[in-house]
Amino acid sequence: MALRREGLIDDTRPPNSLREWLLVIFLAYSFLSHPLFIQYFFPKGGYKIGFLSLLLLNLIVLILNPRIRLPRNGRISDPRITILFVAYGIYLLFLTVATLLHADASTAADLALVYVKVMAACMLFFLLPLEVYRWTLDRYTTLVFLGAVTGIAMVALVSINIISNIGTVGVEGVGETTREFYGIGLGWGQLSIPGGLTVIRLQSFADEPGTFAFMLLLAIIWSFYKRWMWYVGIMIVALLLTWSVGAMMAGAVLLIAYLMKKRSAVPLLVTLIAVIGIFIIYQSSADLIDLVTHYLETKSGDDQGTTSYGERLEYLEKLFQLIAIHPEGVGPGVKAIGFVSPVGWLATLAEAGVLGYFFYFISGLVLIWLSVRSVFLANSEVTILGIMVLVLAFSAMQRARIDYSIWHLWLVVGFLRFYIAHPIQRRFFRPIFQSRLAE
Repeated sequence: MALRREGLIDDTRPPNSLREWLLVIFLAYSFLSHPLFIQYFFPKGGYKIGFLSLLLLNLIVLILNPRIRLPRNGRISDPRITILFVAYGIYLLFLTVATLLHADASTAADLALVYVKVMAACMLFFLLPLEVYRWTLDRYTTLVFLGAVTGIAMVALVSINIISNIGTVGVEGVGETTREFYGIGLGWGQLSIPGGLTVIRLQSFADEPGTFAFMLLLAIIWSFYKRWMWYVGIMIVALLLTWSVGAMMAGAVLLIAYLMKKRSAVPLLVTLIAVIGIFIIYQSSADLIDLVTHYLETKSGDDQGTTSYGERLEYLEKLFQLIAIHPEGVGPGVKAIGFVSPVGWLATLAEAGVLGYFFYFISGLVLIWLSVRSVFLANSEVTILGIMVLVLAFSAMQRARIDYSIWHLWLVVGFLRFYIAHPIQRRFFRPIFQSRLAE
């Protein structure tokens, strides 16, 4: 169709040029580092060599074919988009200054990685057509679904002692970085059940169960949009087996919001019956009560270093001590800061300092506002991607920040591309006022 304009037709296609294929391959390869843990299966330095080689190939092809494409009906000059980009750029400036003030080889390398991720985000924004974005979302969902299937099988087989770990994989660094390898997935600790049994938390090949839980939640959202209900059902089972409280809470909020929006009594009734059934099973099983109670205690206690909540309290104490000494920031990376950040939204406070964090927070606030607008005022893929960004924003309260990896940026950039391609003309409060006047 000669008059087709990008962003207006709901179609999907695979890459059809060398430039598009190289960019998609580079994107997929970056997932081996995060959210997956597969880079540590490579020989030392092997993953980085492959990453830099693919990046170089993409840059060479871009130089030979510098044509970019944007949605023709979009408005990249939208003031909200402009504020987001400018604020993030100023944050990068403060981050660079902090790195120069505390320069060493490790911090400089981490800063270079930040700019590589920004470069990758720019290539995705300017070079990848929306039809191919849809295709990458489809392939990502299929990949996560396969991880869910093999993960469920692994949890079952490990629980009944048919298979056991065949080794470990990991890397030296700050914190626990070693994972048990079971052939069809990784494991990181087990839950003890009264009676001497243990249950392994499902994480597939992600770095930990919580990370895979949010991978699953995003794939569930896209599958639901595509009406792949078999995918949805199986991945929900896998989500429960991750035992990720944060992801389950986010999923429950999304379900309740969807049912309220549909205003249908039948789904609400089915959900209520399911909740009552789960409650009855829980109350009738002493072993299950002990298991859940013990697990929640490891999440909600305030003992520093022994519970998830306690670890975050300990982190906040260290963070404010660091900021009191270095309000200008110390540059990016764990080695520069000296400790791992379990709260993504606060990680940049130590890295870029108080002023840098202010602009980072502004850019994040604008992104969240755009996502909320798309959820309530749009009715297309931009709504689905807006929900995904909100899930990432929620995840950043307890996990990596929203721009931590190329995986994060792929989803954020995808949302911005679709948002520009489908401008939202409606406003939040005008329909409310109009409806009241009509009454």
